[in-house]
Amino acid sequence: MGGGGPTREMLENIREMKSFPSLPKVEHGKVADFFDIMKKQSGDKLPVWNGELYLELHRGTYTSQSRSL
Repeated sequence: MGGGGPTREMLENIREMKSFPSLPKVEHGKVADFFDIMKKQSGDKLPVWNGELYLELHRGTYTSQSRSL
């Protein structure tokens, strides 16, 4: 099982929150597009990490590798 993306309720909440003036403005989009914009805006200023990143106090694991049992 995977995350499956946003639920219908989550998408509805995004639409409804646009009308609340005190909330920050958010935009729903693809993560690849977000990183493309960040790269264009920041250029070489963004840090790059090569190798494994271990977070000692993490509470979950994300992976691109899985196997159904």
